[in-house]
Amino acid sequence: MKYTKNYQFKKPDSDDAYDIQNENDNMDLIDETLKNTVDNVDIELNAALLELRNAIANAQAILESLVDSKIATHTANKNNPHAVTLAQVLGGGGSSVIPVANGGTGNSSVDSTPTQNSTKMVTSGGVYNALAGKAASSHNHSAANITSGTLPLSRGGLGRTTKTTTSSDYEFRAIKVQTTIPTAIDSGCIVLVV
Repeated sequence: MKYTKNYQFKKPDSDDAYDIQNENDNMDLIDETLKNTVDNVDIELNAALLELRNAIANAQAILESLVDSKIATHTANKNNPHAVTLAQVLGGGGSSVIPVANGGTGNSSVDSTPTQNSTKMVTSGGVYNALAGKAASSHNHSAANITSGTLPLSRGGLGRTTKTTTSSDYEFRAIKVQTTIPTAIDSGCIVLVV
């Protein structure tokens, strides 16, 4: 009996008696060899697929980073990178004024000093100068800062603009200290019972 070179299948000679076991051994060897081959192909294929997935993920990350960088660079460029003209902004109009409808101010000039009801843009320096020295919308004053006007009684004042010295100008006239509860109290008097 002879054997094949690569897988050692049995090759009976012409004068060998037929033996079914030889056929069975060859079939088992074929089955095992095919199984090992398929398993190896599966392992190699899975490894190749994993490598391909990783390569795609890496390429996608690189591409996203590149696109993000290009977008950031482009949007940071404030030097008119597309060479847009005023006529293009105005939609072909001949005016040098950008209308409010197109995101402009409707004016061809800018004020350095803000004025009431103006539709012109104001420079930041103009706004700063106009607000300089103005009080904040919420602030306090001490009594020493109040030099004019009428401070009402409810806020600790006399309710008038002039200072007088008669006792009738004050909220009370006298403070009395006594040991009994009075039956009547004079108008404008404070009575302390001790």
